[in-house]
Formats: sequence, structure tokens, C-alpha cells
Amino acid sequence: MTDDPLVICLLPSVFNPKSNGHFIYLEFCASLIGEVKNIVFISNDSRYAHGEIGRQSYDRYRERFAGLYITEQDFATLLTPDLTQKMWLVLPDHIEGLNSILAHFLRNDPHVIGCINIMLAPAYALAGNSKSSMAKEDYSYKQGRDYFAFYSRIYSYNICREELYIEPLPGDVTPIKQRNTNTSNPPRRRNLITFYIGKGVVSYSEQVLHVLQDLRSLDVGVKPELITRSWPASKREYNEVLKRSLCLITYDPITNVERDAASQGTPVLDVNPIMTKPWLPSADATGLLECIHAKRFDQIIQDYEDYSRACIKTNKINYLIFASVVASLINHGEVNEDYLLPYTPELETGFLSLRNKLQRYFADAQQAESQALLNVDEVISIATTPC
Repeated sequence: MTDDPLVICLLPSVFNPKSNGHFIYLEFCASLIGEVKNIVFISNDSRYAHGEIGRQSYDRYRERFAGLYITEQDFATLLTPDLTQKMWLVLPDHIEGLNSILAHFLRNDPHVIGCINIMLAPAYALAGNSKSSMAKEDYSYKQGRDYFAFYSRIYSYNICREELYIEPLPGDVTPIKQRNTNTSNPPRRRNLITFYIGKGVVSYSEQVLHVLQDLRSLDVGVKPELITRSWPASKREYNEVLKRSLCLITYDPITNVERDAASQGTPVLDVNPIMTKPWLPSADATGLLECIHAKRFDQIIQDYEDYSRACIKTNKINYLIFASVVASLINHGEVNEDYLLPYTPELETGFLSLRNKLQRYFADAQQAESQALLNVDEVISIATTPC
């Protein structure tokens, strides 16, 4: 053991290759290699409890973090009573998803001097929403110990002056090419209307029905597709479906599918919005309808394509910023609050405000589910039935 603090990156016991959150989190962790002097990557040993996907996850971690990966079971043997080394934890927001034996133990270990929480979702968003999920108290955030790196503007409650995920706002985007506003039909390569239900509920919405009817009236051979956790089967096919979509209609208010669609140049309509999403050029039905009625659907697609090109340019430096900010904190005790927020009572107030909003949504969704006038098959039927 050295005098330098040991940085422990806790990994999910099972890596889901379809999860954008898992991929982003692993890249954030990997960016710390070489930036901090003493680092280890740990996950619960999943080779036996989770079958083939567990063995694949174990092999992936060993290959990705060659020589720096160890299972929780093996690491626990190093936690002897005479251990004096200081430690830092790096872990994702949704601790339960780690399936980690050590997470709560290490959070309360006196040798752990700081925790860096990578917020891929709103704080406490998944706490208490099922019988198996944890209570808010299980997260054990503490002032002077916990720091937060936010993946998105909408999850930082407008507290951060900057953000880790450096997505441009629509007004900041410089068009890559001259827009063609004289074409009344969208590009022929886009022949899908894509739906995503996720955690959402399909309920009656006049505005959404108008959007579907207007998309249908464009008469460009529109075909409906429903994205699920199992389809498309690969990330490449998933991105291709989004590229070919006239628009994505999502019923899930907190999903990365929206951002994935926008980054492919595909307009997004959020049926159940509960948060302001300024990074979407047109996140509501009104904006989408205006473009359709004015026969400017090609222009709104161009807006998204301009945005997606800007994202490609800016997002490459995210991991470098994360590594630099975290290294400054661990190596020198310097906190850059533009990117890494320390836990405070004010931040907790923001956490709870959004969490309460989410809880009301989920409660309303459960009630609406039994009263919904439409199901997904009926929605898709409206979108595709000839006029």
C-alpha cells in the first residue's frame, strides 16, 4: 500500500451492453486511469449467479481494466483491521443497480474520505418505487464527503453553471449546411414513426393524436416501430432505426432514448414531460405540429441534424474533463464546482423537489394505466391507418 489514497471505482455486477448508462459510466471510470496514482475497479463476482451474461461481464472488466480489476470477494480480504490507507469511492447514482456487497459498508468506513457520485439519473429517482428498491436514507449522502457529477442539465436542477455532459443548446448550434426550406416532404430515407413506452403510460392526448394524423397525411410510406429493451437487438441496429425515423414519440419522461434520437438528428415528442429539456429543439407537440402544418418538417429535422453534429464535436471532451476535475480533487483537494458539486442542504432540497415530482408522476401513471383510453396498439394503428 502507498501513501496515495486508493480510488475505488464500483462497477455494476452485470454489464448490460444495451444500457447507455452502463457504457457512459464505464468510460467515466476508465478515464481516471493515469490521472490518479492508485486505482482499482471492483464489482461483485457475477460469473456464477448470473450465468452467461455474468461471465461475459467478468471477462469484459478484466479486459477493459487489465491488471486493475478485482472482485468484491477478493477485495474484502484486503480490508483487515490494521488497514490505514485512505480511500475514495467512485460510484453511480443508482446504488441498488450495482448489486454491490461493499457499497454501503465502504460509504460508512472511516477510511473513505470522499465519494464521487456520477448522476446518470435524478437523485433518488429510483428509490422507493418498488418493494425491492431502497429508501432515500440508504443513499447516506453526507456534507463534506459526497460530490456529484451530473450527466445532464435536466438532472442538475439548474444548480450547475456548467455540466459534465457538454451538450449544446439549440441556439448555440451553427448550421453545418444551408437548409433547404422549399421542400415540402421530409427526406425519403426517413420512413418510420418510432415509439418508446419504457416507464411511461399510453394515455389519451389530443395533441399527440394530431401529430400522428399529420405524420400519416405526409404520405411517405410511414411504418411504425416500437423500441423495447430487447429490440433492436444491437446498438448499431438501434441507431439505424432512430436515423430512419421521422420522429420519436416517447411516453417515458426520464429516458436516454430521447437524447439518443436527438443525437441521430431525429425530432422527439415527449408525451409525458415532467422536466424542461432545453436541449431538444422541439420537445413538445406544439412545435412539432407547427412545422408539420407549415410543411417544414424537413427544417425541424435539419435543426436536429445540426444539433447532432454539434454533439459529436463537443461530447468527446467530456471524459477528459471528468478525469481532470476528479484528479484535481483527489490529488490536490481542489473542487471545481462548475462540474463537481459538493453535497449541501440546498442541493438536497433540489434532489427532493424533483424526486417528489417524479413520485407524483409514477402515482398518477399507475392510476392512469387503469383508465387509459388508448393502448400502444391503438396509437400505432392511428399513426398508420390510411386517411
